[in-house]
Amino acid sequence: MDCDTYHELIVADLDDTLSPSERETVRAHLEDCGVCRNARALEAEFLTHLRRVPRLIETPSAVQERLRVALRRETMAAPPRARPRLLAVLAALCLLGALAVALWSPSGVDYLGSVADDYRLAAASRLPLDVTTGDANALARYFHTSRRFGFPPPVSDLRVFGYRLVGGAIRERRGVVFAVIVYERDGEIVVCHRFHEVAGRTPRDTALRRYERSGDVGTWITRRAGVVSCLTGRLPPEELERLVNMIA
Repeated sequence: MDCDTYHELIVADLDDTLSPSERETVRAHLEDCGVCRNARALEAEFLTHLRRVPRLIETPSAVQERLRVALRRETMAAPPRARPRLLAVLAALCLLGALAVALWSPSGVDYLGSVADDYRLAAASRLPLDVTTGDANALARYFHTSRRFGFPPPVSDLRVFGYRLVGGAIRERRGVVFAVIVYERDGEIVVCHRFHEVAGRTPRDTALRRYERSGDVGTWITRRAGVVSCLTGRLPPEELERLVNMIA
């Protein structure tokens, strides 16, 4: 098995979902592989940090204002003796409203908007790249040595489809670190984003591969071994899916 496969097992080991034999296989590999030992240490540190950070979800200001208006209206309309009971009921409704917003609103970073924005910048040759290189291994080393990820972001070689690697960058939005990888073929740009699913607090429905569209820009989203990969471009969905099969 290669290190990418072992990384999946490392994540599962930290989640305590491996069988005893699989755990022994991982431990034996870690004894001989410094890269995977470092990856495991980063992953463990990352998960420890996340468990310490409280997850706060703020109710949108528009919802807050509607609740205040309803509270004032109903309070003024109620008879004086009924107001204490009414206030208790409305307080409970406010709490339920806040919980509903928290449960139904996507939390974390708007990663679909972010990847579409980065794609449009790259297509206009205006996306700043930290590293300009056609060497996938060199870019992967840059991501790995940055020590800003909870996983070693892989860089796929798409030359079999005629796409050359242009370069990559590290971007951070609201505490989530993205690996951004840009490819080009005959002037056509595709951009790959990778980030840790826990850091991005991705909705659980991204467990399944899916396609999203924003205007003339499409994005295939996949999740594997705790890593979310987004491939964005103006290609037909089936062609973009063929490429995402290579990077997922």
